[in-house]
Amino acid sequence: MPFKTILAVLGVPQTDRDLQTAADISIQVRAHLSVLIVGFAPQPTSRYATLASAWFEQRDWNLKALGETAKTVRDKLSKREISFEVDSIYAEVAGATYDIGDAASILISS
Repeated sequence: MPFKTILAVLGVPQTDRDLQTAADISIQVRAHLSVLIVGFAPQPTSRYATLASAWFEQRDWNLKALGETAKTVRDKLSKREISFEVDSIYAEVAGATYDIGDAASILISS
């Protein structure tokens, strides 16, 4: 029997509709749901070696929001009869496509 996996890529904040749709499809086709939550790193505000403290504060806030979103998604999916996993990445905007692609290729190769 072949294994089926659906990859749902969500942002921070994630939309309930997207998560609901992915979960419903996974249940319908009896597939494992792999949720990847992507948080985007703010661009540095300066070209110089020093970074403003506001940049670090924004980064810390983004990382906290990413963790909270992942926990919320896990809590919502645990109430459903579904096989799932939730992972998160914090990526720079310029490299996000590569990071998401890497996550997808790991699913394919495993």
